[in-house]
Amino acid sequence: MSSYINIIEELDQVLELAKYVETLQKKDPQQQKNVPQQQKTEPQKTEPQKIETQKTEPPKTESQKTEPPKTESQKTEPPKTEPPKTESQKTEPPKTESQKTEPPKTESQKTEPPKTETQKTEPSKTEPQKTEPQKKKKKAKKPRSLVEDCKKLLAEKKWPQALKKIFEHQKIVWNKGETKDILGFFCMWATLSSDKVGVSPDLLKETIRAITDNPKQHTSIRLTLLNYIYNLHADQESRFSILQAILKFILKTNETDSIVDEIESIEDRIKNWPLEHQREILKSVCLVLEKTDGTTETYRKLISKYFGTFEKPNSQDLHVVKDDVKRMILNCVKSFYQLDNLLNYPVVLGLKDLPSPYAQTFELLDIFATKRVDAFISFNTRYPDFLSSEGLNHQDLMKKIQLLTLVSLASVSSTVNNVQQISYSDIVNSLKIDESTVEIWVINAISESLIDAKIDQKNRVVLVQRSLHRAFTPQHWVSMKSKLSQWRKNLQTVIQVIEKAKEEKPKS
Repeated sequence: MSSYINIIEELDQVLELAKYVETLQKKDPQQQKNVPQQQKTEPQKTEPQKIETQKTEPPKTESQKTEPPKTESQKTEPPKTEPPKTESQKTEPPKTESQKTEPPKTESQKTEPPKTETQKTEPSKTEPQKTEPQKKKKKAKKPRSLVEDCKKLLAEKKWPQALKKIFEHQKIVWNKGETKDILGFFCMWATLSSDKVGVSPDLLKETIRAITDNPKQHTSIRLTLLNYIYNLHADQESRFSILQAILKFILKTNETDSIVDEIESIEDRIKNWPLEHQREILKSVCLVLEKTDGTTETYRKLISKYFGTFEKPNSQDLHVVKDDVKRMILNCVKSFYQLDNLLNYPVVLGLKDLPSPYAQTFELLDIFATKRVDAFISFNTRYPDFLSSEGLNHQDLMKKIQLLTLVSLASVSSTVNNVQQISYSDIVNSLKIDESTVEIWVINAISESLIDAKIDQKNRVVLVQRSLHRAFTPQHWVSMKSKLSQWRKNLQTVIQVIEKAKEEKPKS
């Protein structure tokens, strides 16, 4: 029972916040609620003024004329009032004739006295007009009606209906509330609508929609509220929808710095989620990283995980994700040197059977993963507009494939004392460059950590101690096995030398 009372007290706090914001709205002359009230109260004041002006205008013109009929109207009947009119015509013929040319005006002047009688009846007409604003004043007392309705719903244990009524004022909170009021309102709302109270899950969707509706207004507050709501919920479905909303909100507002440090923790959070949920979150995180720095190893790692969620994609799956896969592959081609692992995923292999530009995307990936400069030149000859249409720079990619070709030469060149030797002439022919620039290309490859090498200018060869493996083939596994075996033998020799030295030390 005490917990229920506490909840009611918390709900009253939300109601107080709503009432406070609505009072601010009433004070604002630009609000729509105050505009009709001013329009209705003003004409009530102006209507009698208009009637008075109608009274004052004729006396100014015929104040002297109207006085005798008033005295005669009291003494005699209407037929006796006709002769004074003829006298007025004799005294001022031009003025009266202009007035008599318009009989409706003269009759209206005669009917003006009955208008004075209607003035006595007009208050009866104005009285219902006074009752109309009273009805609208009752409508203006929305905070009280809201409190009463919510108390009634709470007494009937209808939590969702009560919370929805309160939440109708959320736009007023965003527009008029201060920072502490906004945080207090939505934090209280989120707590009451969380799964701890057993409220309908539809309220969570309404909360997320309200917070992400206008991302340009109070951006940091909205992001803070989304994180707060995420921590309130423990079930996977709720956390998935909230996390997805956070990532989309970050993309809209370009608040990417707020999530970069949390990416590794996101991987741990979603590892036990359903495969489809993991796929959507990984795609959104990759989009965030593309806006920040798509050249990181984290980006390539997440792309590999995203591709791995498609074990056996069918044609329908490929149709849905083909654009995302194409975009990610092209980003990898621009950013990374080692790309052979991407060729192992079924969703990537499926692009080669699709029409342009997806098949060309797969071919370009295969070139930068396994092939050399000749293949890239042939690709540009067959598809001259592909690179520009996809926003790729031909010069940058040409330089990249030349460096990768140099790496390939190092892996297949002759070996002398565990050192590969590449002649200048082989570099010139493979990279399609001048011999005078060979040393510059070797230095560039060393600076990119693609090779460890020395230049022998006398013998015009490049001595390579280590090079990047563009594609890890079975031959590379055999080579690695032999190197590990040799490394193990060397360690055993070192251990034997150390043990022998320990044995000889006491004898001395």
